[in-house]
Amino acid sequence: MNYWKIPKKYNPISKALLILPIMGITGALVLSIISATSKLSTIALIAILALFVWKKKEYAFYLLLVIIPISLHFEPFIAKFPVPITDILAYLLILKWVTELISAKEIKFKKSRLNVPLIIFAILLVVSLIPSVPTISTHLQDKTSLITNTYELVTEGSNYVLYGLVMFIHMLVAIIMYFYILNNPIEKKKAIIALVIGYAIVTLYGIAEFLFPKIKSISSHILSTSDTYYQKRLSSTFRNPNILGEYLVLVTPLLIALTFYVKKIKIKIPLILLTLIGVVCLFLTASRGAWLGLIAGLVLFTILKTKLTNKNKILTGAIAIVLLLIISAPVSYFILKERTINPSLAGRVPIWTDSLQMIKESPLHGYGVGSFIPEYKENFPDAKNAQHAHNVFLNIAIESGLIVLAVLIWMLLTLFKYPLKHKTSTLNIGLYSGIFALLVQGLVEHIFFYQEITLLFFITLALTVKDEKDK
Repeated sequence: MNYWKIPKKYNPISKALLILPIMGITGALVLSIISATSKLSTIALIAILALFVWKKKEYAFYLLLVIIPISLHFEPFIAKFPVPITDILAYLLILKWVTELISAKEIKFKKSRLNVPLIIFAILLVVSLIPSVPTISTHLQDKTSLITNTYELVTEGSNYVLYGLVMFIHMLVAIIMYFYILNNPIEKKKAIIALVIGYAIVTLYGIAEFLFPKIKSISSHILSTSDTYYQKRLSSTFRNPNILGEYLVLVTPLLIALTFYVKKIKIKIPLILLTLIGVVCLFLTASRGAWLGLIAGLVLFTILKTKLTNKNKILTGAIAIVLLLIISAPVSYFILKERTINPSLAGRVPIWTDSLQMIKESPLHGYGVGSFIPEYKENFPDAKNAQHAHNVFLNIAIESGLIVLAVLIWMLLTLFKYPLKHKTSTLNIGLYSGIFALLVQGLVEHIFFYQEITLLFFITLALTVKDEKDK
């Protein structure tokens, strides 16, 4: 992997521009202290994490991977942060990297086939923020908006534009983390181990939640207990079952890949058991989109795996078919049964239809970041309330325009073109399959609506291309 090098004559300008992210991150950390319920504990936590990052930044990153899926659940027991712990750790890692770039003799970045589309995507996202600036400014004048957490922001329709700003910041942070991974000594295998540890915590806690329903009361600060339908579904350490489903479809294919990759039986058997537990948890989420996503991920896994080795084509294909049959039978039954109980499937169709109409009215630049709820209510006052388009591609087109959507699709086509044409490792097949599975679920969910999934998506993206040779 070659480098992009900034010409020395532009180094002073480049280093001056790097001060901007330092100012932004510092401001976010200060805001988290000001707004926290327990300021001393927040300061102490930031100080401890900062010391850890400055001393052992590689292991700080692995810690980030472990806590991304669980930190939200346990935050209330530490302090009520308007900025999640995962964001604080991500900010500090980026801050450390930026300071290293400023102090370096030359500024250089590792090349990857996704760099150009991803940079263009980020720039266009910033441009798409412009239509939302007046509304965001109005909300920022209300100081109470700054001392509320992101979940409260999203439950208040009037604050949705401000929450859109929060999502926008999370997206930019996640994109920067992509470049952080490429340009820092992150070991893919250690990162995967960290992902597995987080997966184990989430899935085992999920099974405990299923077996002992009283545990779910711990999550009452995240999900309203008045919604009995959601309370019957598994959410584990996440806000709701659909987000748990997004997490599981992203990481489960990697666990499947590990069962192929690991040779030692004493490690392989626990991995197989953990994978099965994850599949059970996925089923208990009752998220049909997640089920379909996993099926799609398994199909891609089979295609890529059988291409990788001729010896195991029959075995791999047979396993995939059995898994598809095992999953498809209860999925089909549950979907048919749920159509008479929960109208969520039918309820999304008019939202998609209305979303297409909104795109037609403002196709190129969209309505602005965080504009879906106010624009949807204005255009369709009699329609059912919707927080998003229940489709990540439609949502991006509505808020940021078709040009941004086209760049995203360009990036994804560039990503998947490589494994379809070249041999890649078993671990990478798991990563590719997880990304594909999540994108398929994105056809019925806005997978970038919550920062945990957004951050994990771009981290997985970076781990996928990090050690591959561009051809």
